[in-house]
Amino acid sequence: MSGFCLVDYVVNFLIANKEHRFTPSEIACNLLSDHPNAYKGHEIFCDRDGETLLDKITKDIDRHCRSYKSHEKNISWSGYDVSTRRLFVIHDLPTLPRYRKNKPIISDHLKELVWDGKERSLYPIVSKSLSHGFGIYSTCIDDRKSSNVDGSGANTWFHPDIVAFKPIGDSWGEDVKSLVKSNKNHVMDTWSFEIKKSVNMANVTKYFYQTLSNSGWANLSYLVVTSIVGEKTKRQLRELNENHGVGVIVINMSDNKKASVFIKAKRRKEMDWPRINKLSEENSDFSLFVQGMKGYVDRGELPQN
Repeated sequence: MSGFCLVDYVVNFLIANKEHRFTPSEIACNLLSDHPNAYKGHEIFCDRDGETLLDKITKDIDRHCRSYKSHEKNISWSGYDVSTRRLFVIHDLPTLPRYRKNKPIISDHLKELVWDGKERSLYPIVSKSLSHGFGIYSTCIDDRKSSNVDGSGANTWFHPDIVAFKPIGDSWGEDVKSLVKSNKNHVMDTWSFEIKKSVNMANVTKYFYQTLSNSGWANLSYLVVTSIVGEKTKRQLRELNENHGVGVIVINMSDNKKASVFIKAKRRKEMDWPRINKLSEENSDFSLFVQGMKGYVDRGELPQN
């Protein structure tokens, strides 16, 4: 394999085919076709273990995911092992999240963000407001980046609008935090948010259950609105919260876009890992969010809001 660099090949292959997602096995097949002599002489080692040369190359490709990203920042992947892995290039993402080992900087841009009255344009405003107000590390989820494998409209009841995590005991001493991690105790809470302009008696039930459907995977689920219309709507939200635990946050657009908790969410002890895995496979924004959580667990690094 003299003169051949596997990482360079995979990076160049993904960039040249950036409109598609590939399994490690598919990339391995192309590698053998493009460079038939790259693994010459390795067949004997494969035969001893009962695996084929294709199996070996597939495992090699899967093992170097982080190296691809260090070479090209827009390369990402989904899946949790070689059988579910997909490698791809993220489009329209000039800068991926940077990581650092200190607390989030409060953005000076929050006051400058302008709302045009549309629901989707609330996402970056709400994300900044939540990060500012609650010290969480948030990511906006663009459902338009998803595969839509379940058909048109399915994402309405599947994708959250904003996701976040918050390290537990972020202000604790390093020794205590290290001890918590080494014992594999709970080191962070996940948050998930459904964003709506306004909630009233005509839409409260739909919006609440949409939040429950899209955000029930997280430790804390919130419906976020700019206004709640009427006392009956407020009572209905309290009743629904009592039964299902979804909280409500109000963004005051006339008061520096300040976020305040109207109804506190009930914390779930466990996250829904199968749902998290499916979201990660379906949506590149969510996959980056998972990578951010992993960066904190593995190396103590936190995304920059």
